[in-house]
Amino acid sequence: MATSTLPSTGLALKARTDDVFFSAMALLILGSVLMGFGRSYYFAGVFRAPLPNPLVHVHAAVFSAWILLLIVQTSLVSAGRLDLHRRLGIFGAALAGAMVVLAFLVATDALARGFKPQGSRFDPKTFYSIPILETAVFCVLIFWALRERADGAAHKRLILIATISLMGPAIGRWPFVPIAHAGLWITAILDFFILLVVAFDLWSRRRIHRATVQGGLFLIIAHQATIPIGLTRVWHRFATLVTNVIGILLAALIFTGSGQLSAQVPISDPGHWSLSRTASRSTTWSIMSPGLRTPIYRPVKKYVGQQGEIFTPVPKPRQIEAVKFLNDNAFATPAWAIDKDILRRIEAIGVLSRIRNVQASVLNNLLNSGRFARLVEQEAVDGPVAYAPAEFLADVRKGVWKELDGASVRIDAYRRNLQRAYLDLVNTKVNSTATMAPIGLPPEFGGQFATSGDEKPLYRAELRSLNASITSAIVKASDRDTKAHLEAARDQIARILDPKFAPAGGAGAGAIIRLGFEGVDQLDSC
Repeated sequence: MATSTLPSTGLALKARTDDVFFSAMALLILGSVLMGFGRSYYFAGVFRAPLPNPLVHVHAAVFSAWILLLIVQTSLVSAGRLDLHRRLGIFGAALAGAMVVLAFLVATDALARGFKPQGSRFDPKTFYSIPILETAVFCVLIFWALRERADGAAHKRLILIATISLMGPAIGRWPFVPIAHAGLWITAILDFFILLVVAFDLWSRRRIHRATVQGGLFLIIAHQATIPIGLTRVWHRFATLVTNVIGILLAALIFTGSGQLSAQVPISDPGHWSLSRTASRSTTWSIMSPGLRTPIYRPVKKYVGQQGEIFTPVPKPRQIEAVKFLNDNAFATPAWAIDKDILRRIEAIGVLSRIRNVQASVLNNLLNSGRFARLVEQEAVDGPVAYAPAEFLADVRKGVWKELDGASVRIDAYRRNLQRAYLDLVNTKVNSTATMAPIGLPPEFGGQFATSGDEKPLYRAELRSLNASITSAIVKASDRDTKAHLEAARDQIARILDPKFAPAGGAGAGAIIRLGFEGVDQLDSC
């Protein structure tokens, strides 16, 4: 009788040690996450934490739920409640699927914002490989664990290793981890976690479980291959494709969705741009930084029978601050993005034109006719408290041509491109004919064709002021390229202001094609 109970006693002891070890590992992972994200998320108010956007908040909440679920599941197994463990396992599988989708979206949003950790030697496209490939490893391990759910020992080891694969971002944010060596720390700690599982297997089983060997090796090899893959030309092309596809999808939302779409610039890294969507009464495109907006009115959702204003003017100081932000950031030469070591590996030419296209699109959005018409009307209604259209145009001009006020004038190739784009855009404003709204167009779309009779006269006045500034600056030009550019700009202004040089038929052959989202911005109908 006594001998027959020895095997069952041994199995019970082994199960008990398993329960203690896996519960301890779950708590160790929880502590690692709290140490990494405590200051920026958990102790910063969770949902009130200053994260880049709501998508990151959702991602953080779902990831936190996964860690808590791991603790609950190991506790249920320890308590012998396998029935509840299996029921929660269904929820866990759905949660893992949501984590994979959210991780991809958050990583792609970070790529669109040009995010990379401060001090990192990798560009955003290379860094994009880290979260994407980590997510792929997690996905494979979770699928593998679900396939092995009939084998409890293999199942829980694969679930644990899958969770360990996600620990990189938390470890990289530990307070004592130096930024310059974060990659080495992440590799060392992840390998240490795997070695803990190996050591436990050797202690409790006298051999390493096959799931530990296979899952651990898969994680280690994949982790070591991440950066080499991210440095390849194929990966950079993939990252570029993803960015372009996201841009196309967001552009499609303009014409198919309702709500407010705005471009956001994080204050901590103002060189990058992303797009986010928030619910509103009408569809509006705007350039936006946290707390800075360029729409002239804020639409407030109202229902039939409700009292109060629908459109509230944005205060003049806020509008001035928004234009200053764009002048200081969007129209500045993005030196952080110009890495000649990378450019020489991928292309012979192209960076100048790409930067011009992006800046010209922002400038076109900022100076669209619908916004100008709203400024004119706001000044007419509100008087001196409004941001005057003439003041707005002068602020933009002074930002684009700020070099002219210096004691010595030198304009680099990137800024020369921006200034040429400015003159091309103003040429279309001065010498193009107004676009007429189609007959029968619904009133809510009328803002798309909003124009003001003050637009052309004020742009002509801006050109005359700019011409005077250029004339004074030519003698201060410190290099031949700058002097030639200023002389060409003065000649172009003369042609724009002379009616005999105006293109036939208004915006005919001589007009540029204006890119961006000007028409959609005008749908604000403010």
